[in-house]
Amino acid sequence: MNYPRHLYSFNNNRFPGHTSLYPGYHHVYGFPFYRQFPPVSAAFLIKSAQSANVLLNDVQRITNAIVHSKEFPEKLMSAAQASKTSQVNEMIRLTGVRKVPKFHFNPDGIILDFAGDENNNEISHIRVFLKWKSS
Repeated sequence: MNYPRHLYSFNNNRFPGHTSLYPGYHHVYGFPFYRQFPPVSAAFLIKSAQSANVLLNDVQRITNAIVHSKEFPEKLMSAAQASKTSQVNEMIRLTGVRKVPKFHFNPDGIILDFAGDENNNEISHIRVFLKWKSS
């Protein structure tokens, strides 16, 4: 059966912007337009961002202590390598952070987990990995 060329060509004029290799078959790709979304409220996002700003200030306090002191990073590394977690905890607390982050260390560096909580719900989380050994 010979169909007219315009029904099976790549530039199908019946459906502009769509191509069809099969005559009579037309499929529109994309998202269904009838879907309803709930109303948007950015209040919680703003609260989460404010919490993240506080966490970033704590991150900056620790990194500033490392950058601006010769003794602090050496003592921190020595305590971490000796698995003296209470000493590492105290050193981090003395930097002036509002809340001491959870941390763990390995031979490559220290990982600091900062969590912003509100009513025992985590609303923001920042993880920092500071390396003390190049790979």
